[in-house]
Amino acid sequence: MAVWVMFGHIATAVGATIPLIKDHPTGVDVFMILSGFLMVYNYNLCRSAEPWEEAKTWRRFWI
Repeated sequence: MAVWVMFGHIATAVGATIPLIKDHPTGVDVFMILSGFLMVYNYNLCRSAEPWEEAKTWRRFWI
């Protein structure tokens, strides 16, 4: 998705009118949805080993 957005910006800058690449805002939306899904999925995998209530979990996350 990031590559799609990058090429979309390049295409806009040079004036190209390739239909799929020109629709790069859709790539941004899909990227955000996938990112959110992966964050929740990863949290569910790790929540028993790294509970959010513990300070060490937060320290590890920010470090």
